[in-house]
Amino acid sequence: MTPVATVPKPAVVPPKQFEAYTPPDPAMRFAIVRNASPSCEPLCPEWISASGTIMANSPSKLRKVLKQLRGRKLPIVIDSNGGDLDAAMAMGRIIRKNKLNVSVGSTSFTPCHPDQKGCKSPYQDGAFAGYSYPGFANCLSACPFILAAGTKRSVSLWSQVGIHQITTTVTTIMTKYETTYRMVKGKRKTVNTRVLNRKATGSYTTTKLSKSQRRQIDSYFSQMGVNKTLVERMLAVPATDIVILAADELERYGLATERGDLAAIGNCGQPSPFENCVRTQLKKVQ
Repeated sequence: MTPVATVPKPAVVPPKQFEAYTPPDPAMRFAIVRNASPSCEPLCPEWISASGTIMANSPSKLRKVLKQLRGRKLPIVIDSNGGDLDAAMAMGRIIRKNKLNVSVGSTSFTPCHPDQKGCKSPYQDGAFAGYSYPGFANCLSACPFILAAGTKRSVSLWSQVGIHQITTTVTTIMTKYETTYRMVKGKRKTVNTRVLNRKATGSYTTTKLSKSQRRQIDSYFSQMGVNKTLVERMLAVPATDIVILAADELERYGLATERGDLAAIGNCGQPSPFENCVRTQLKKVQ
């Protein structure tokens, strides 16, 4: 018999599997996301996912993402229960300066979360693959200040925008100084003053706004094109409670300008695709 040469079958390498991932802390996370549906390729919507608690460093994180985009304008899809009010207004000013749109919605990632070990962006612009859901998301407490900054502000019927009183934490600090003097023609003149130590002696929370705080908030909403009467509604809701605004209230206050999905696939199939519809730019395989 003539021997028959056998060709070994190529080894099948299964795709890398990622376990379900839960962020380790609630701090707001940002990520550039591209719709993962193959049906939209090669022109798919991209957006900036912003989810979690608004922290003091959230504005700097947002600036970092925008720097990465190099002038491209993507809508921000936000899901947050609130947080630092000053940071929220700082983020709002960044958003308005860059003329970005804001939508209340949630984002899911596939096949892995950006924070997960080994999860890398396959696209040249640093985007991760995922899906945007315009419903089943919250924008509560300080979050509406961010929503108010969008050039377009989209809230679906299945998302919640909630408000309540603004809580301020006041901390009293005792400071000890050391001052050095010298006598000049019989008069004492200060040479130097330095702080020896500063010590917090106590703190308390209050929902009463000072006149300067009220002016700041009124001015912020006016600049964003939101009706200042929203502040009166906020102050009438106890800080321990939350009021979910109805669709007509969102429109009346100016917090919502539309109900569409700013990250929908259909936006890229129109004769004039939305600004956030981006052609595929896969990274080169090394």
